[in-house]
Amino acid sequence: MRYGAPDQLGAVLQRFDDLGLHTAITELDVRMDLPEGGVPTAEQLTTQAAYYKTVLDACLAVDDCNSFTIWGFTDKYSWVPVFFPAEGAATVMGNNFERKPAYYTLRDTLAAARWNR
Repeated sequence: MRYGAPDQLGAVLQRFDDLGLHTAITELDVRMDLPEGGVPTAEQLTTQAAYYKTVLDACLAVDDCNSFTIWGFTDKYSWVPVFFPAEGAATVMGNNFERKPAYYTLRDTLAAARWNR
């Protein structure tokens, strides 16, 4: 999250779509700098959910963005802390499979998109 939300992603995906190319979002996770103790704050979890939604909304808005996958589903098996020791909590569920706001945001966004098509 230290690099900001991918607010331009929708426009980039649309440019590919306009060229007749198919796109996909693959292996998405949203890592964050963890506070001391390694537990994300409520504010961090809310921001993470917004980033996940930004990416999903961008994909849903483009006709030929035909796949959206996330990287795993629980922080327990995430690759992030191995390569970025001060970062983590990148998936939609915590170590004990507790659902984070990002989980519910993706679920609700997909449900709304299903009924709007």
